[in-house]
Amino acid sequence: MTSSTSASEPVAPLVDPWAKPAPKALLLGLALVVTVLGLAAAGVRGLAAHVENPRASQAVERITSGAPWLIVGNSVAQSVVDPDRLAERLQVSAVAQASVDGALGPHVAALLRHHPPASGATVVVLMPTHNLLAGRLPSETDRALLVELLRWPDAPLTTLALGGAVSPLDLWRRDRVRARAALLGWVTATPLRIGAALSGVQVRVDDTLSNLGAEAGPVAGPSGPLPGAPPGRAVVEAEELPPESSVLPLLVEAAERAEARLIVVVPFDRRRQDAPCRTTPEDEAGRWLIERGVAVVDMRGAPLAPDAFSREFHLHNTGRAQATDLLAEGLRAVGPGAYWSGACGR
Repeated sequence: MTSSTSASEPVAPLVDPWAKPAPKALLLGLALVVTVLGLAAAGVRGLAAHVENPRASQAVERITSGAPWLIVGNSVAQSVVDPDRLAERLQVSAVAQASVDGALGPHVAALLRHHPPASGATVVVLMPTHNLLAGRLPSETDRALLVELLRWPDAPLTTLALGGAVSPLDLWRRDRVRARAALLGWVTATPLRIGAALSGVQVRVDDTLSNLGAEAGPVAGPSGPLPGAPPGRAVVEAEELPPESSVLPLLVEAAERAEARLIVVVPFDRRRQDAPCRTTPEDEAGRWLIERGVAVVDMRGAPLAPDAFSREFHLHNTGRAQATDLLAEGLRAVGPGAYWSGACGR
């Protein structure tokens, strides 16, 4: 019997399509990926060159505004202080709220060192002590904010907060945060502008990511986001340093150089509402500051209504008026190198 297939007919070998990938296709795909990444990086750098981190730019504008009194800190200060009410209680022309949401001690030091206030101004630093004594910045956003605030190489500060000089990676992080802030601000504000145009209503749209005005919205606390806050990055605590190794010496130096008066405020603390009346600070940082002529106002134990708190250190808007009045009392009473305890007013 004869076979339908000739024995002399060659049999085509089986070809594994993955055994020999086409070099041209691979090179073309790789070139395409590199091109797209390069264009994306160039776009980020180009956009970042025309914008600034709004959290940083607003704080810089306010700390250099010439106001006689300045509040510098983080979201805790924003939730505690009503600047207009404080100016009225202190009987001064203006109190500028130059706090930055999410700021730590190194950011405050950068503000005072690189954007000094007017000569003779009073600078009130208000944030939890563990934030003020923070060392190496733990997150990309924290590092980007610091780089945004720097105006010249600052070896003492960058070594403490970044572990060395500003690197190209730190500059890339800054640019990426700038670009993201600009894009998110545009996306957020555009529908409001369109709606206002269609309805014929005149509105002022704040298209920045952080509104540092009188009203403070939900923010991240020391142990996580506040209830109702939008999902965001996880809160990572920075290492707390001893006073002499922290930013405190840099703050004192910056205030002296600017001929400004420095007052450090220990904020209201829901966990310490029963703190006793004291005549000297209980913590090492407070004693270190007083020895160097810096006034310390301790609001722990001050007679603040328990329902004023939204978190350990943050207040509801309804508690800000009472908190501002209590703070004003301490700021009026304390002198250089002195200690004032809010608990003594109970």
